[in-house]
Amino acid sequence: MFHKILEEAQAGDQLGALIRGLKRDDLRRGMIVCKPGSVKAQDHVESQVNIISRIDVEI
Repeated sequence: MFHKILEEAQAGDQLGALIRGLKRDDLRRGMIVCKPGSVKAQDHVESQVNIISRIDVEI
């Protein structure tokens, strides 16, 4: 993918982007770069978690 023009990138892809109006320090790892209004931020998430405790047995 180096030195090629990409139409899109997916999670895990490494790329370099020149974005007008942004400094290098304005973006951090994990941030989304997308067209304004195309992605809605989620502030409420439901999950189900099964927690298994470790049992130490001495023989």
